[in-house]
Amino acid sequence: MHATTTVRWVVALALALGLVAGSGVVAEAQKVDKKVQLLPGGRTIGGPGSLTGIPPGGDASVFFVNVAVGACVTVANTGKDDATINNGGTSTTVEAGLTETICHNATTFVDLGCSAGAAKPCAFLWRVDAL
Repeated sequence: MHATTTVRWVVALALALGLVAGSGVVAEAQKVDKKVQLLPGGRTIGGPGSLTGIPPGGDASVFFVNVAVGACVTVANTGKDDATINNGGTSTTVEAGLTETICHNATTFVDLGCSAGAAKPCAFLWRVDAL
C-alpha cells in the first residue's frame, strides 16, 4: 500500500472511530515513508504544517480555538526521538519514524512535544481535521 494511501486510510479510520467513540481515539501507528506528505483534505481545519527544532522537553502549540470542536490530529514524527501529541482530551507518544492520529470530540488545542530524553530537537509534519 502506498504511504499516502496508508495515511489517508488511518485518518479515515480515526475519523470514523471518533464519530462512534466520541471521547477520544488513538489510531494504530504507521511507519513514516521518507516521501510522506500530509496534504490538506476536505475536512482540514488546521495545517498541514511542518515543525522543526522543538528542543528536548519542549513543546509547541500548533492549533487553538475558542470554542471546542470535534477534531483529529495526524502527526508524522520525522525526527530521531519519541514525541507527544496532546489535543486536550487524548494524548499519545509518537515513536520516531511513525505516524499517529488521535481524535477528540471537544478539542480546543493541539500541542506537539519532544521527549525530555531526546538527543536532538524533534521534527513533525502535522494536520488537524474536523470529525
